[in-house]
Amino acid sequence: MSKNQITDIGLKTLAQSLSCNKSILYLNLAQNKIKEEGFPELVETLKSNTSILEISLGGNIISNDGIALLSEMLPFNKTIRHLDLSRNAFNDSGFDTFAEALALNEGLIFLDIAKNKEVTDEGALLVFCEALTKNKKL
Repeated sequence: MSKNQITDIGLKTLAQSLSCNKSILYLNLAQNKIKEEGFPELVETLKSNTSILEISLGGNIISNDGIALLSEMLPFNKTIRHLDLSRNAFNDSGFDTFAEALALNEGLIFLDIAKNKEVTDEGALLVFCEALTKNKKL
């Protein structure tokens, strides 16, 4: 589903469908037009999903609000192993919340945050390193 014109409206519909689906393992939504308006539905679905192992949301327009919403599923979802959030629109303040939630996640082993607007050494990296001391799998 990558490189299409999927927006938050489509993401809401997809999230509702995924709540019933137990066979999808990989969800590639990279390079669409997803912001954060569809995230509440996606987050609720991912909190209880036990089949999806990999999600790619790279190359969208996910801002600080979107990354904060996505962080809400991290303490609950234990099956996602690979999460691509590269090339989006969040910065240090948005990633801080996400990094703190990473410390509570027990499944994630790969995270890509490359090429975001302003994720820096001085900001989010420090919080991320602290989360890594608590989460030994990532």
